Amino acid sequence: KLALPYPPGPKSANLPTLDAWIRYQEWGTEYGDFIYIRAKNMLITNSAQVAVDLLDKRARIYSDRETTVSAQLLSFVLLSCFKRYADRWRKNRRFFHQSFNQTACTRFYPMQYAKINDFLHKLTVAPEQFTQHTMILSQSLMYASLYGLDISSGDPLLQKASATMHTFGQMMYTGFPILERFPWLRFMPSSFPGCGFKQAAKDFIQNLNDLNEIPFDRAMNNLTMGTVGFGGNDPTCLCMHVLIKQTSTSCLGYCMFHPNTYDFRNSFTVKQTMSAISSFLLVMTLYPKVQAKAQAEIDRVIGRDRLPTFEDRRSLPYIEAIYREVMRLHPPLPLG
Repeated sequence: KLALPYPPGPKSANLPTLDAWIRYQEWGTEYGDFIYIRAKNMLITNSAQVAVDLLDKRARIYSDRETTVSAQLLSFVLLSCFKRYADRWRKNRRFFHQSFNQTACTRFYPMQYAKINDFLHKLTVAPEQFTQHTMILSQSLMYASLYGLDISSGDPLLQKASATMHTFGQMMYTGFPILERFPWLRFMPSSFPGCGFKQAAKDFIQNLNDLNEIPFDRAMNNLTMGTVGFGGNDPTCLCMHVLIKQTSTSCLGYCMFHPNTYDFRNSFTVKQTMSAISSFLLVMTLYPKVQAKAQAEIDRVIGRDRLPTFEDRRSLPYIEAIYREVMRLHPPLPLG
């Protein structure tokens, strides 16, 4: 019996190790919407419509994902975004959607306004430090939303998170592409030539553990001391809301926040937020006419006596278009 032919694709030796999604797009121009890599048994689609038809409308069939050697070494398999498609993943996804859907997110608005006002003030005082200001804003939004913590620029937690993400970027460039190509290296000692990434992975995991445990312990201490921030007895921060409303330590919400479960690995959220803000600053600098048109829309709809709010969103279609384009540009991770 003859099997149907696979779609065309490149040789396995040409597989990219970094920024793979960019190369996949280039291959799409050469090979078409479907690309098959035989050595990896990988099918790539460069069609948005096909991706929606298969991964959204037929999610029960195609939502599972293969676990990579690097993900296992870094304990990423414990994260929701790397879990296999199963009951636990579906429960986690449902909890996340209930906590961050369009209606639920309104409780974060006051905190976001306060953080953004502080961010804009810092930009006017020291615009040359915009990268640092953006990192602090991204960190503070995340820790306030999840744990009700007010993180300042000198907080050791912020410094550890920044250093950890920097280390992660270096590891991806120096070690793990080799591991994916030669999986047997995971059985070799870290002293073996080319296996220094194993010690780096061990240190990285410890830092990630600290980034989970420290804010969780602070949040628990605030709850015990009665000093819950951002909302008092009905806090806006998700961790406190879960711990107050659900007293059983066996509940899903508690388990998702407990440091040993890794379900909210917050450092990557920070990276995404920082990337979006940095992309916005870049495109506004590169396209001053777009910036002028956006400012004109804000002046016409809102004026210059206050900042825009989420209630103004429907009245600012040009700003909405810029926002959507910024979110499309240069994602820090392949967020498929």
